[in-house]
Amino acid sequence: MDNITQVIWTPASELFKGAYVFAGKVIAAVIIFVIGWLVAKAIKQIIVKVLKLLKLDVGSEKVGIEGILAKGEIKYTLSELIGIIVYWIIMLGVLAGVVKYLGWVAIADLLQQLVVYLPNVLASIFVLILGIFFATFISSIVRVATSNAGIAQAKTLGNISQIIILIFAVVIAIQQLKIDASGVLVYALNI
Repeated sequence: MDNITQVIWTPASELFKGAYVFAGKVIAAVIIFVIGWLVAKAIKQIIVKVLKLLKLDVGSEKVGIEGILAKGEIKYTLSELIGIIVYWIIMLGVLAGVVKYLGWVAIADLLQQLVVYLPNVLASIFVLILGIFFATFISSIVRVATSNAGIAQAKTLGNISQIIILIFAVVIAIQQLKIDASGVLVYALNI
């Protein structure tokens, strides 16, 4: 009878202890996830409000970014889009922490690499936005200057300057993504 008790009770006892410990970890992981989610939502709302106070949406509409977003069927303003991106970066970090806490190291490492790479994506988007703004600004200056100088191709020269600046902005944005864009730049310069 002692052998039967040891054979049945000892593994069952270990199984229940393991299940109890894992259940505790799962509950703690859910609590960490919920707290992270609430913090991410709050930070997103703060960022959107600050960017709206700084009139980012008005500036992006003047530059034409809102039109680009509308063509891409993105129904968010630039401020909301930045808030959403920051929200998902935070949530990926929270998820990586929760997965690592549960002991799923391979998934945690993958999520961590994704979180580390996302700032490159944000920098690339920022470079593109600045490039579009700068290209539009320079194009306007070239059009006005050449038109005042009496050059008939003022609009064409303005468009050429805008395209050249946009090409450089795209190349720099691609480089921010850690992609070698030197070939693209050489082809663009040849054209």
